[in-house]
Amino acid sequence: MRSLPKISIGVPVYNGLPYVGELMDSLLSQTFGDFDIVISDNASNDGTEELLRAYATADARVKYFRNETNIGLIPNYNRVFELATAPYFKWSAADDLYEPEYLAACFPAIRDDASVAVSHSETALVDGDGRALPYDSGLHACVDTQNGRTWLLDRDDCACSGSRTRRFRDVLAKQIMCAPIYGLMRRETLLKTVLHQSFFGSDKLLLAELALHGRYSIAPGKLFKKRMHAEMTSVMGKTSVQSRIDPAIRFKSAQLVKLGHYIAMLRKTDLGAAEKSLCFAYLAVHSASSMIPETFRYRPELMFGRIPFVRAARA
Repeated sequence: MRSLPKISIGVPVYNGLPYVGELMDSLLSQTFGDFDIVISDNASNDGTEELLRAYATADARVKYFRNETNIGLIPNYNRVFELATAPYFKWSAADDLYEPEYLAACFPAIRDDASVAVSHSETALVDGDGRALPYDSGLHACVDTQNGRTWLLDRDDCACSGSRTRRFRDVLAKQIMCAPIYGLMRRETLLKTVLHQSFFGSDKLLLAELALHGRYSIAPGKLFKKRMHAEMTSVMGKTSVQSRIDPAIRFKSAQLVKLGHYIAMLRKTDLGAAEKSLCFAYLAVHSASSMIPETFRYRPELMFGRIPFVRAARA
């Protein structure tokens, strides 16, 4: 009988073709091999089931589960965590890619240091064909030259501080793409959190809560490749997004729902009164800033060039 793996990789998937096969190959090629892959198929009907069952037959590390009906994206994300058994866990989107050294580079930090709550690597963005998107160092962003879209990247030093309140602030202010949601985490820590909630942006809520439990560790090297393509949830309209996230839930005001979850999360923490008040202040600023366009909200230095009297003063 095979012993319990050190890491479980949870892969929620729905109609994962044409990308999920590339993901599986990149995961099964990891140089650190003590892991299993837990797949929860959300009633796919495009050939994903047949492909992933073939992977499960070929490699005992692959565990395939299938939902009878589509339960929604977020419930399926939580489902793979419920099915996992290893003491360390990570989610993986069905369309992303990893360099072979990813687990070997990220695992030691969280295994050996109790202060680390999330261990991830630097992130590269690739297009639908797996080609790297051009990087703009001024924006700290990648630009998709095919459609002109700019993708702001997370700051690699985000939430690495020893201060719980500073880490919370960093997640609110610096986490844009929320790539560390695909990092390694401790199962025991995740069990203390709200996990993913059924609204768009709940990944940041979970990352903020994890930041109160411990710091982030970011391994050097772009070992995680986030694929940007037209079918991503983040490029869909609000109505379509919520339908995909959880078809059983509809919100009149997702922003208010999101704010309510942040407030409830902070209230239950063991932060001291002063620290908790500081976190509430950070949350208030973050909520108020939601009316500012994303580029200026996360890169405020770029706003000065758009204000005439400031631009003239700098000339």
